[in-house]
Amino acid sequence: MSGLSRVTHRTIQEQSLANLQSNLSAMATLSEQLSTGKRINRPSDDPTGTVDALRLRTLQRDNEQYGKNANDGLAWLGATDRALQSTLSQLNVATNRAMQALNSGTQNTTSRAALAAEVDGVLSAVKGMANSTYSDRNLFAGTATGDAVTATGTAPTQTFTWGTIGLGTVMRQIGPNDSVRVDTDGRDVFGDGATSVFKTLEGLAAAIRSGDDATTRTLYSQLQDRQSTVTTALTEVGARYNRVTAAQNAVADRDVELTKQLSDVQDLDFPKAVIAMQSQKTAYDAALQVTAKTLQTSLMDFIR
Repeated sequence: MSGLSRVTHRTIQEQSLANLQSNLSAMATLSEQLSTGKRINRPSDDPTGTVDALRLRTLQRDNEQYGKNANDGLAWLGATDRALQSTLSQLNVATNRAMQALNSGTQNTTSRAALAAEVDGVLSAVKGMANSTYSDRNLFAGTATGDAVTATGTAPTQTFTWGTIGLGTVMRQIGPNDSVRVDTDGRDVFGDGATSVFKTLEGLAAAIRSGDDATTRTLYSQLQDRQSTVTTALTEVGARYNRVTAAQNAVADRDVELTKQLSDVQDLDFPKAVIAMQSQKTAYDAALQVTAKTLQTSLMDFIR
């Protein structure tokens, strides 16, 4: 014959109070979730979900930085594009003045001096474009400090030198596995040494001033070649600009996706939580009533 376990009145009371406490704890958790809008408010709420949320937040921070890098890259490339456009415009002026100077039948000393002065102005402007900066950083000298191009001596025998201190490329990380160069090598665009656009313009001004048509023709041809080089540089900058723009759009799309994933992990399903809260409250009220009757039992109930 099996024995019967003994259930005392105190056991019933303790079990009832424990159930009430459990209901209160569940209601407190639901209340906190409803007030914060978060399903996970501390790691113990969902350890696995906490790990996922931390991972997604890290990806969000990385993605945010990619967006900032892309914005900076677009600004840098935009500044480079404007500088190259201005350079090309100035070179068009110089080639036009060279063509005018070659009309020897209509030029005299005074007119040649005026044309040469304009070419001198173009030289000054182009040198200024080569020294263009963005946020105090050289557009055409990488990480070099100071002016990108410096001139020593006096015309027509000036020496133009590119800065080399700290020279290096400027890169921007625009995606998890994607980086783009945002600076442009000025030596490739403007030339270096005796073949640089600076020496070409300086020589052209001197040739026009002295009436040396043969040298003017030679330097005019060199300017046309330099115009082609600048145009090519503009095309390359435009391609990089489009690439960064595409990366910027990808960053925006990735941000939407990561936000959705993080919301799925940690955010609360409000309709479901409200229903759960109402159900929990109903169960708590019912348990409270039953417990109240249980706790009211006294010795007189057993005497009757």
